[in-house]
Amino acid sequence: SAETLISEIDSTFSALQYLGCDFKKSLNISSSSDIDRELKYMASSVETIRDSLDRAKRSYEENETIRDRIEKILNKVKTFTNRKRQELH
Repeated sequence: SAETLISEIDSTFSALQYLGCDFKKSLNISSSSDIDRELKYMASSVETIRDSLDRAKRSYEENETIRDRIEKILNKVKTFTNRKRQELH
């Protein structure tokens, strides 16, 4: 649904904000183990963003499929009603 898509987009933006903050922090680090830890955390943030975008894409595709099915059903109902209307006149 649209609400799900909006929620996924919000999650993505939140993850991007954290990624930006973490990148700023990583510029102030001195030891290589701290840098490695920060890089792993940033990679995890990127993965979170990728997952959010994938979920949003799946939600969008599911919504498109549902919309197409509803349109087909409505067209069948319209055809049926028109046929019955013609039979009555």
